[in-house]
Amino acid sequence: MQKIIYCQTAPQTGAFSANLARLSRLASAFEAKDAVFTAPAGALEGGTGHDALAWEDVSTRRDEALCAFAEETKKDGRRWVLPILREGAFDWVEISGGEARSFTPPSDWPALRTTSVLPWSPDVRPAQGTALEGSIAGAEDRIVFAGGGRFAEKGRVLAELTPWEEGVLLVERTNEGWRASAKSVPTTLPPVRDPRYLALVTAVRSYAEKSRASGVVLGLSGGVDSALVLSLAVDALGAERVRTVMLPTDFTSSDSLEDARTLAETLGVRHDVLPIRSLFENVREALASELAGRPWDVTEENIQARLRGLLLMAYANKNGALLLCTSNKGEAAMGYGTLYGDLTGGFAPLIDLWKREVYELCRARNAWRPDIPERILTRAPSAELRPGQKDSDSLPDYDLIEKTLTHYLAKKTLRDLEGVDAETAREIVGRFTFNNFKRAQGIPGPILGLSPALSLAADWGLTRGC
Repeated sequence: MQKIIYCQTAPQTGAFSANLARLSRLASAFEAKDAVFTAPAGALEGGTGHDALAWEDVSTRRDEALCAFAEETKKDGRRWVLPILREGAFDWVEISGGEARSFTPPSDWPALRTTSVLPWSPDVRPAQGTALEGSIAGAEDRIVFAGGGRFAEKGRVLAELTPWEEGVLLVERTNEGWRASAKSVPTTLPPVRDPRYLALVTAVRSYAEKSRASGVVLGLSGGVDSALVLSLAVDALGAERVRTVMLPTDFTSSDSLEDARTLAETLGVRHDVLPIRSLFENVREALASELAGRPWDVTEENIQARLRGLLLMAYANKNGALLLCTSNKGEAAMGYGTLYGDLTGGFAPLIDLWKREVYELCRARNAWRPDIPERILTRAPSAELRPGQKDSDSLPDYDLIEKTLTHYLAKKTLRDLEGVDAETAREIVGRFTFNNFKRAQGIPGPILGLSPALSLAADWGLTRGC
């Protein structure tokens, strides 16, 4: 009988000893006798930051961790076969009896196949042969790894693990053929049916934990973006580690104040209201000679946004917390945000979600538990930085932005774009290009990979016009 124990783990980039310890913890529930323990690609190195392995001190740390791990195999009798990253590709290494050596899987083994990181990726169909498939679980930096390890034979899945979570697959070859069983850890994810929501909960939790943050802070505006970010944060970390701050201006509506308070109370988070009117007036007084006799414009709007950013960062710094930015993909694409104002923070959970998807995920969350007030989902979006302001005053329709840029980023041309008139499409691409300088200073957030991601780098230059 042949026995393979596949350990799906959630590693951290560069934390080699800790990553190996996680594997050992998962393996500890199983007897070592006659078993081969293995794991998906990235279980040792983590899922990102692989270029650092070319650095001598980093590769030395990995070698030292492997030597210590090999010594453990003398004591526990386990035999590990792990994928190790070398020169940009993964090679198999066997670790047993205190030694590490190169390994070639025998022909009668199942194929050991790494799938794409997300469950909606094109290669989700199981292998037609016999294969152990999957990826590491959890998130690192901007990438979310679904895990979802499974054993497949002739296109049929015999056993699979819960996506996003750690777990173990036990695969055995008997005289009657292959059999497999799965042992997932108890899930800590909410029963929301949309996998995008679960991916973002995983991303927020992982980034906060790996950043060693005490918790998270966010500005709660009464709008849909901050409502979704708050829901993600509470589901990721628990209400006790989440704090919200409402920073009203003279133009903040009573509906926004009420909806923000209601949502915070429903989700059980600490919620502070800190009006910025007096600070804004102090700044205007300091700039009186520059502002006198000149009409209100984006200058005054940006001052208010930057005061909000200043106060939110103070809350985060004082509490050792991570500030979450609530900007979405459409806003980032159009540069609809104030640098060092609402574009402030350490992580932007919605940065790869179009506005349509933000509403979809709020609805998916409410289908589980209707915590987000319906008015938040039906009111017109607004930054509330001037009288009667609406996003539509300054932006093309969000659906047109999504349609145009999804096409343009994928095909690198506007040719054959349907459903958007040529003038509007050129305006959208012009604004997208012009605002490269903002995205070059952008806040990282998870990439879901359902449409081309916005680059944090200004690939086309910082001052290129239309």
